[in-house]
Amino acid sequence: VVIDAALYNAGYWLRTLTPLGLLCFALAPGIVMARRLARALNAEELRALEQRVRGDLLVRTTQAGIFDWDTTLNRRGYSDRLREMLGEPPQTREGDGPMFHAFVHPEDRERVVRQFEQSLADRGTASGEVRHPPSEYRLQRADGGTVWVLAEAIRLTGSDGATLRFICSFLDITGRRAMEEGLKASRDQVAEQAGLLRLQNAQLERDARLREDVERMSRHDLKTPLNGLIGAVRLLREEAQMPQGSRELLAVAERAGYRMLEMVNLSLDLFRMEQGSYDFRPRPVDLAAVVERVLVDTRSLAEGGHVDISFDHGARSWPVRAEELLCYSILANLVKNAVEATPPGGLVAITFLPGTMVRLRIHNPGDLAPEVARGFFDKYFSGGKSGGTGLGTYSARLMARVQQGDLALETGPGRGVALV
Repeated sequence: VVIDAALYNAGYWLRTLTPLGLLCFALAPGIVMARRLARALNAEELRALEQRVRGDLLVRTTQAGIFDWDTTLNRRGYSDRLREMLGEPPQTREGDGPMFHAFVHPEDRERVVRQFEQSLADRGTASGEVRHPPSEYRLQRADGGTVWVLAEAIRLTGSDGATLRFICSFLDITGRRAMEEGLKASRDQVAEQAGLLRLQNAQLERDARLREDVERMSRHDLKTPLNGLIGAVRLLREEAQMPQGSRELLAVAERAGYRMLEMVNLSLDLFRMEQGSYDFRPRPVDLAAVVERVLVDTRSLAEGGHVDISFDHGARSWPVRAEELLCYSILANLVKNAVEATPPGGLVAITFLPGTMVRLRIHNPGDLAPEVARGFFDKYFSGGKSGGTGLGTYSARLMARVQQGDLALETGPGRGVALV
C-alpha cells in the first residue's frame, strides 16, 4: 500500500515538470491494479498448495485405503492400503489410474456413480471442505473376490465452488458385514423356529380341546349304560326270594353305581369350573359324615395295601356350606392318593384342625421329591405315578376353590405329606 501511494504521489507531483512525470501519473493506477491481481493469484495458488499438503498428510497418516483425485494436476492416486484391498491391480500403480468407481461391484456401481456425480455438481460451498455422508458398498478385487467397505469422502473446493480435490477413504468392513449377516441368519432361524413352535403350540391346544371334547362325550355316553346297571341291581335287590347277604351286597353295588353316576356328572362340570362359569349351589354339609362315607368306600383299598386309616372328629359334626358331591370327590381323591403313597404297615391320619375355619388335614408318612412338590397341583402332572393322569390334585384344588375354600400342600424331609 505504501509503494502504491508513493508511485501515485510521485506521478502527481512530477506530471507538471516533465513528460516522464506525466507518463508515471498516467500509468500509476494500472500498476496498482496489476499488483492487486498478482496478489490474488498468489493467494489462490498458496491455498491450493495448502490443500494439497493437507490431503497428502491425510493419505500418509490414515490406516484406511485412500483414493485421492487432484483436479488441478489431473492426478488420481491409490494408497498402498487401498491397492492391497483391491488385490494390487496394475492400473492403480501410476498417478493417472482410473476413477475409484471402476472397481465398485456392478450391483452397487450405479448408485455410487450417481452420488459421486451429484457431489461434483454441487458448488454451494466456496473455498472450503464438503464432507459427504458415509456409504457402504462392495469393491471388486483383482482376483474376482469382493470387499465390503465403508466409504467416506471429502471435497476441497475453490472460490467458485468447483472441486479442487476429492479424497475418499475406504475402511474394510468385510468381517463386520459377515458377522451381521450371520446374526441376521441366526435371527431368521430363531424367528422360523418360533413360528414352528407357535404352530406346534396351536396344534397341542387343538389336540387338548379335542381330547377334552372326547372325554366329555365319553362321560356323557357312560351315563346310559350306568343307569341300566343301577336299575338292574335295584330290581335284583327287590326280589323277595333274594337272601339277605346277597341283598346287602346288591345294596353296596347300587350305592357304588349311584356314586359313579354322580362322578360322571361332576366330571362334566369340571370344564365349567375351569371356564369360571360353574353355578355353585351351597348346602349345609356335615364334612365328618362325608369322610365316613369315603372311608367305607376306600376300606378294601387300604386293607389290600396293609395300610391303617385313623379318623378323629371328636364325636361331633363339622358343618360347612358346600356341595356334598364336590366334597366327596375331593376327599375320595385325596384319601385314595394317601393310601397308595403309604408303605405297608403305615398310617394315614385324618384330623380336623382347631380354629375358626373348618380345616381338615390328611397326612401320610410317604416322601415327596422337591420337583414333584413344585408341580403337585399342575394339570396333567403325574410326578411319574404309574397310571396317573395328573388330574387328581388339580381337580381337587379346583373344586375346593369353586366352593370358596382352598387346598394346600405341607411337606418336607422327614415330615411326610399333608394336604389341608
